Amino acid sequence: MPQTPEEIKAYKKEWCLRNKERLRIKSAAYYLTTKEHHQVMTTKWKQENKERYNFLSRKQHAKRTTSDPIYREKCRNRTRKYYIKHRKKCLEKARAERGPKYIARYKAQNALKSGLIIKPTFCEWCRISGVKLTMHHHDYLKPLDVIFLCTACHGIEKKKDRPLSYQSSPSLSVLL
Repeated sequence: MPQTPEEIKAYKKEWCLRNKERLRIKSAAYYLTTKEHHQVMTTKWKQENKERYNFLSRKQHAKRTTSDPIYREKCRNRTRKYYIKHRKKCLEKARAERGPKYIARYKAQNALKSGLIIKPTFCEWCRISGVKLTMHHHDYLKPLDVIFLCTACHGIEKKKDRPLSYQSSPSLSVLL
């Protein structure tokens, strides 16, 4: 018989491995006899600890989406199906949440695609070429008044509380 805590732990582990099927059957039988009680207690706990439950659910979901590609694809498909079924509702919600910012971005993207706005090949602040450029609006009520910044400069501009003091850049081509 084991004497030390390490020996006891090893013995228990070995015993569990030997009796795996027996433990599974016993656990399933216990669950079936107490299933309703557990469901009631779980529901009660969720209601009493709503914030904690939501936090744990989000944490578990985030962990599963990063580690399990099958679960990630399942979530994506569920989201796609919901979006297809409720497209108008989703778009209205997005517009209401984002307001003029959403509309300005949408109009600027369409203007870029149609050729009303011509994208330069370099950042209009630091003049670096060959980098990814993003559109920056100074005023969302003027959706076609944009400048193109690299991601680094755009991050700096977003952190500012005041609007960018700039003169209309000669490289910005807005054809009206």
